[in-house]
Amino acid sequence: MKVVHQLGRAGFVETVRGNNGGLKLGRPPAEINVGQVVRRMEPDMNLVPCFEAANACVLTPACELRDVLGDARDAFLAVLDDCTLADLARPRRRLAALFRTQEPRPS
Repeated sequence: MKVVHQLGRAGFVETVRGNNGGLKLGRPPAEINVGQVVRRMEPDMNLVPCFEAANACVLTPACELRDVLGDARDAFLAVLDDCTLADLARPRRRLAALFRTQEPRPS
């Protein structure tokens, strides 16, 4: 519920009440940027403790790993920034076929 709440607050999804209720997209898939979704759900993106403001590591002044990890994080987010939900759903026929072939879950 926390995830749905955050996605709803950001406008990525809307909740629908009632018998046929559930979730629906809050905007068209082409307008939902994957990088924005990830940033909303993981706002600090601190891969290691030294990324935090209260960094107390004595190695930080000479540490190259911190910069490398920061560059890797930035590159990861840059790739996601170039992707929308519509891009991920593009192979519709293949995706639909996969959903049709799934065995129903036992109740």
